[in-house]
Amino acid sequence: MIIIEDILIHDLKSPLFSINAGIEMLEKFPNENLSMEQKDCLSNIKTAAEVLTGLIMDIQLAVKSEDKNFSLKKSEFYAAELGGRLDPLKKYAELHDRELAVELPEKLKVFADQEVLYRVLNIILLNSIKQSTKRCRISLSAKKDGREVLFSIVDCAKNIPVPAAGDIFDPLFKSNFPEMAADVPPGIGFYFCSLMVKEHKGKIGLEIIPGQGNKYSIRLPEK
Repeated sequence: MIIIEDILIHDLKSPLFSINAGIEMLEKFPNENLSMEQKDCLSNIKTAAEVLTGLIMDIQLAVKSEDKNFSLKKSEFYAAELGGRLDPLKKYAELHDRELAVELPEKLKVFADQEVLYRVLNIILLNSIKQSTKRCRISLSAKKDGREVLFSIVDCAKNIPVPAAGDIFDPLFKSNFPEMAADVPPGIGFYFCSLMVKEHKGKIGLEIIPGQGNKYSIRLPEK
């Protein structure tokens, strides 16, 4: 039986294929033939396409998780392995006059689904970059905390009111706080993060530091 999610995913993939094909064609041109503005524009289009690609995957995983038809592909890896995958976000932050500092210990081991964890971090970091003030330093760090691995993201975004902190990961957040609709990830962003962390038997939270920004925390079991 075809459900609405299948139709939606199929309809999203078609234009995305055309966008990615266009990006690949433009990237074949020598850099010296492109102005700085054109390079920035191409970089923004590429980032937007990556966000859309991730959104499609998020929808698929979220639906499977809600239907209890999903299993994580857990493995042990070093937290620092995630760092290289976040390099495109560093460039995106620079384009928007922000700095993304990734501080992941080389010898800190994590037991998780690396692809899913990457998506969770990517969603939160992308939102932090967009919502933080210019010249802000956004940081991602990780450490062992007892029998858990704690990931922390600190930004300079001041758009989330304190009363909303406990509801930011709720799927109905945008309905309950319509004034915040433009200030949180598109679609199922934060809800997806919450679902995936719970699949890991972990915890996700947000602490709002009045006048300074936000601190997101993701706690995953050591094993």
